[in-house]
Amino acid sequence: MAKNKDRRRAPAAGPAPLPAWLVDYLPRHFARLGLACLADYEAWCRRHGFRPRVRKTVPELERELQFHWDLQRAGTLPAGSRQRNPAEAVRRLLAGGAALEEGYRAVAEALRDPAVPAPRRALHAAVLERLATVMPDSLLPGGAGLTVAAHVAEHQAAALRPAAAWSRRTHNEERALVSLVEHLFARYPAPPFLHAAWLATDDRAPRHRRWYLHVVQGNNLRTAPDLPLALSKRMAHECQFAPARLSVLQALRYGQVRGLGGGDRLALALAATRLGWDFAHDDFWRTVILFCVRFGLDEPAFVRAVVDFLHEQRHGVRDFLGDDGRIVAAPPVQPHLSMHGRTPASLHKQVDGWHRQLGRGRTDDGRVTWPSSGLQGYCVVTEPNRPGECTWRVRELCSALELRHESARMRHCVYCYAADCLRGRSHIFTMTRVWGEKVETMATIEVRGRAVVQACGFANGRLSAAAQEHLRRWAQQAGLGMW
Repeated sequence: MAKNKDRRRAPAAGPAPLPAWLVDYLPRHFARLGLACLADYEAWCRRHGFRPRVRKTVPELERELQFHWDLQRAGTLPAGSRQRNPAEAVRRLLAGGAALEEGYRAVAEALRDPAVPAPRRALHAAVLERLATVMPDSLLPGGAGLTVAAHVAEHQAAALRPAAAWSRRTHNEERALVSLVEHLFARYPAPPFLHAAWLATDDRAPRHRRWYLHVVQGNNLRTAPDLPLALSKRMAHECQFAPARLSVLQALRYGQVRGLGGGDRLALALAATRLGWDFAHDDFWRTVILFCVRFGLDEPAFVRAVVDFLHEQRHGVRDFLGDDGRIVAAPPVQPHLSMHGRTPASLHKQVDGWHRQLGRGRTDDGRVTWPSSGLQGYCVVTEPNRPGECTWRVRELCSALELRHESARMRHCVYCYAADCLRGRSHIFTMTRVWGEKVETMATIEVRGRAVVQACGFANGRLSAAAQEHLRRWAQQAGLGMW
C-alpha cells in the first residue's frame, strides 16, 4: 500500500500535433466546402453528421467532399456556393462536352485546338484522366493539376512512360504532382529547386522546365541552354544542394557562391538580394562574392545593404523630374567602382553614409509620383474581439516621399528604388501591423512583373514567421509568384 501511495501519477500527454500534410491540406479542404474558418467547418460537420474535429483520415475527408458535391447535384446549396465535381467536369471535357465553368474553358480549347499536334493533345488528355482518377481535387478551376497537365503536354516528345501507369504515393498535392512529372520524364533525379518550374506560370518558367528536362535526361546542369551565368563543375554540383525553398535563379546564385568558396550563410544571404534574380554585370559581382569570402562577410542584413549600395553606385541610373515635369536620367555615381583596395571597415562607413544621404532625400520628392500597379492590397484581422487582436495590411507606395519615409523608418535603402518605380520596372509595397494604437511596419516588399522578388524587415533583417505567412497569403490572393 505504501508503494501505491508514493507512486506519482504520470502527467497526461497532450494531443499529438497534426501531420504536416494535414496542416497543409485543411485550408484548401475548407475552401472546397465553401467554408471560411475552423468554426464554420465544425458547425458544418455537426449539421451533416460528420465528426467535428480536424484530425481525420484521407477517406474521411474524401467522403466529406463527395457529400458536398452530392448536395450540389441535388440543388440544395445556395447558387453562390455550388461547385461542380472536378473529376466529372474534366471527364465531360474529355468526352467532348462543353465547358460549363469559366475555369475549364482554356482546357477545352487546348484539347480541341487542331493547330496543336495530336500526340500533345493525347498526353494532355491522358494526364487529366489520370488526375481525375487519382487526385480530382487538383483539377478544381485554377488548380495545380490543370497547370501541370498543360505544362507536361508542351514537352510530349520527351515523355518516357504513360501517364496511366503513375500512382500517387503522398498526401501532399505538390509532391504528388512532382512525382507525376518525374514518372513521365525522369531517367535521373532532378535537384529539388527545379521541381517548382512545373507549377510556375511566370515568363521564365518555360526556360526552367527545359533545364529540368536537360538534367533528368542525364546531362549536367552547367551545359543547360540559356543559363544566365557560367557555372563551373563545382558550382553545378553545389546547386544540387540548394534548399528547396529557393527559386530556380536563387539556386543558381547559391551554387555559384558555394563554388567560389562561400559558406552556406553567405550563399543564402546573397540569394536573398537582387543578385538572386539579376545576373547582369556578373564579372563585377563575382569580385564582390570573392571579397565577402575573403573577409568572412556573411551577416544577411549587411550583405543586403552592401549589394544595394554597390548596385546603386556602379550601375544605378538615377531618375528624377526636371523642371518641365519630364523624367531626366543621370548616369551612375561611380561607373568604374571596383573592390580593389577596399576593406570591410571602409565599406561599412560608405554604406552608413549612403543611408544617411538617402534619409535626407530630395526637395522635390513630394511631386515625384508614379501610377499604381493595380495589384490589390491586403487587410486581415487576426484574433478578432480578443486581447491579441491586430490588423495586418499591405499597401503600395507610389511616391518618392513615401519611399524616403519607409527607408528612414526601416533603416534600409528602398528609397533608391524610386528610379525603377518611375519607369514601371518595380513596385514597392509596405506591410504594417496595427495593434491597438500602435502601428508597426513589418516588411518592405518589391514586386517585379508578377512575382515578389524581395521582402525585408527592419535594417534589412529577415521577416518574422507571422509576416512571412501574411506575405504568402497576400501573394496568393494577388496572383503573384514568390522568388
